Amino acid sequence: MSVNGADDAAPFPSNETATTAARVRARRLHLDTGVPAEVHAPNRSGNVECLIRYLRPDQLMDLCQSQGKWHAAFDSPLFETARGLS
Repeated sequence: MSVNGADDAAPFPSNETATTAARVRARRLHLDTGVPAEVHAPNRSGNVECLIRYLRPDQLMDLCQSQGKWHAAFDSPLFETARGLS
């Protein structure tokens, strides 16, 4: 389990509990600092994957644009403020 690349060695009774705790820490980190926060954990096959990513609207737009996944929803009034932040 890791939050923004920092491994979490805290013992938890189950993988679900550890994942939930990591998600809470990542969300708190994002809310407190505004930096993107990601939780990575091994899946059932052992490959590490990103479980959740916390982003500001402008960061989400940048990520989608960089991956060529622009969506018409980004042209809606909901994201007008985000465009002003970038």
